[in-house]
Amino acid sequence: MSGIATSLIYTPVEFVKCNLQMQGVGTKALSTGSLNFAGQIMRERGPLALYRGLWLCVLRDIPSVATCFGFFQLTKEFLKEYWGESKLNSFIGGAVGGSLCWCACYPQDIIKTKYQTSNKAAGDIIREIYAERGMAGFWRGFAPCMTRAPIAIACLYWAYDEAKDFLTERLRSNDEISV
Repeated sequence: MSGIATSLIYTPVEFVKCNLQMQGVGTKALSTGSLNFAGQIMRERGPLALYRGLWLCVLRDIPSVATCFGFFQLTKEFLKEYWGESKLNSFIGGAVGGSLCWCACYPQDIIKTKYQTSNKAAGDIIREIYAERGMAGFWRGFAPCMTRAPIAIACLYWAYDEAKDFLTERLRSNDEISV
């Protein structure tokens, strides 16, 4: 369910990001910023144009979110049993979840990105990637992704757990004061 919810938010953001990244690649740059570009697309094609690739985002995000959160939790619990409660458990769990989530969805992300930045059908894009590079084409750029993802997701989950613990303690201390 959360994969669908995140796709509703991510799709227009990623549509704008991917298209802005591709500006100037073989064509003249059309826009100077995210909001300007989004406004231009909505004026020219309507607001739903920002949702090009929604179903591909859903096909990417469902396995991604499930894998990321699932392995984050499993790793955190394993480490808790192995060496006890530690602030590192969330960080390491996030790194494991962040690495494995991209293993579960990277080919879908490649297809989604190419779809959002072209006027081609998804099937044509899949055939084109395979014809040019075989199965390896669906994993192009994976190594740089894996240098960023574990660290980024580790920091995200560590910060999430720290904020949760902080707020929980604050709420408990407020309850004790008011009693």
